[in-house]
Amino acid sequence: MNTRFQPKTVSGGRLTPSNLSSTTVTNSTLSPSSPSTSVSSSIETDQVYLDRIKAREVISEAFLQVARIKPEDPIDFLYNYFESQCQTKPYEKALTRLHLADPKHPSFDSLLVELYSNFNTLNDDILLLKGDLYNKLLENLCNNHIWSGCKDHRTTLLSLVSLRPNDAVSFNVFKYGIQAILLAKG
Repeated sequence: MNTRFQPKTVSGGRLTPSNLSSTTVTNSTLSPSSPSTSVSSSIETDQVYLDRIKAREVISEAFLQVARIKPEDPIDFLYNYFESQCQTKPYEKALTRLHLADPKHPSFDSLLVELYSNFNTLNDDILLLKGDLYNKLLENLCNNHIWSGCKDHRTTLLSLVSLRPNDAVSFNVFKYGIQAILLAKG
């Protein structure tokens, strides 16, 4: 049995049945492997992993949003930003991103293009953004605690920008409806 478990020199210092000695175990055998040292070619290094998941682009985009919007609490903003990035449903993602957005900022138009296209990329054969979902999005934006107008103003504004439930929503309708709600929140 001792001949089967003879110690071998492994560059990463990993303890396996093939390099374990039943009589002696040293600290060098138990030390965790270095993150950059790979025992086998199937384990990727930290740098390769970060490149594969495009971490640099994700972090750069998050910091760019902080620089563009200049929130009072950047940590809270980043938390909400990354939370919205993890959402897979276009409605929740759009609602969260619009709560974080500043409609007066020049990058707001590009955000609207991105959100509008998210509604249309899931199912090319079925239009996801119809009047009922659009109306729900506008109502949720109006019902936010930040709204400064009275209830009558909200109701009037919603009646002006709302659509019938089965109406198709063009980009211009989407853009100007959301801008009207967010600018009226003031």
